[in-house]
Amino acid sequence: MLLQDRFRDDISSIIIEGHTDNQGDYLYNMSLSQERAFSVLTYIYSDGFPNFAEKEDSKTFITANGRSYIQPLTDKEGKYDAERSRRVEFLFQLKDDESIADLQKVLDE
Repeated sequence: MLLQDRFRDDISSIIIEGHTDNQGDYLYNMSLSQERAFSVLTYIYSDGFPNFAEKEDSKTFITANGRSYIQPLTDKEGKYDAERSRRVEFLFQLKDDESIADLQKVLDE
């Protein structure tokens, strides 16, 4: 759906991002978060996932990255929440975002 002709020109990338809680050291959690993101990517391209017309085209847009424990989530009271911190997020980078970032670099010079 997202890579239909009307959206394709606006999407720069789709990022599957894995996150962990803060148990263990940074490198252990980096590996775990990468595995978490990669397992979602693997499932999307598996035979068990519903087929979508843009599956082949999507390979040029989708990446899977681990973030370790560097972006923890909190509960309603603002306290660290280990369970919520263990997650996978889908991030969409739009081409306009790149243009804005490029413009900001020029302005900062």
